[in-house]
Amino acid sequence: EAKRLAGKPIVACKWEMSPFNISFDVTSFVHSDAVDIIVPQANYHKRFPALAQGLNAPAASFHRHGKMLWLEFDFRTWAALDQWEDSVVFTKGLNAAEDIEMWRTMIRKNAGMINACRMGWWLYDMAGGWYCPPEIVEDFKGVWSVRQGLDELTPDPWRPDVAFVVDELAMANYNTPQGPKVKDPVTLATLQWPRNALAAVPYETWLADDFYADPSLARRYKAVFLAGFVEPSAAQRELMAKMEAAGARLCVIPPGGLTAEAFH
Repeated sequence: EAKRLAGKPIVACKWEMSPFNISFDVTSFVHSDAVDIIVPQANYHKRFPALAQGLNAPAASFHRHGKMLWLEFDFRTWAALDQWEDSVVFTKGLNAAEDIEMWRTMIRKNAGMINACRMGWWLYDMAGGWYCPPEIVEDFKGVWSVRQGLDELTPDPWRPDVAFVVDELAMANYNTPQGPKVKDPVTLATLQWPRNALAAVPYETWLADDFYADPSLARRYKAVFLAGFVEPSAAQRELMAKMEAAGARLCVIPPGGLTAEAFH
């Protein structure tokens, strides 16, 4: 409706807690003309420099359908802790950067992840003052300069050998009374990302919907990991047969998820 009323071309963004947490239909998003960009925040509890974090979004499907993802950098920093002095434990639980060295590592980890997927970000100052220190401003100029340099390059045609494919409809079905009984359906995708990142294996993430429409996509990969295929439906079995015929090595992710070693 906003696009209709604007009377001119506009770009629509939607903020979202996290794709694949059963609160947002990502498949409808990629097929809709209503919203162009989805904006989740970087995972609160994976922000510390030493913790692995993968991109919780089907970036390959987004590119295929002309959609974008901007990661919301709402990182807390030491600069505004005085304003949150009654909730220091809460702030630390959201992994606030304690100094410029921690900030640099956090921002580069997340910016690098987004750069690798050719997506974007925005900075969001949650409490007023998080990003005021001049050293943060100067540091982010460096991060932005790197991104500008990358954007001037022609994308390399190289592709990973591994695909991570999520059947979103099946995941949602696990939460219904009549659906398959899986202890934690979100584990099939959302909690799998850090393990994939720990495996240090380059991979692309797709919505299963794209593979239903074009099983030949499997020919691009040596291995395809399937999430949401725990109790395969007739449609899923048919797709799996077509993908195997296309030469793909398939692995169905169990309810408890794969270890980083298994993904590797």
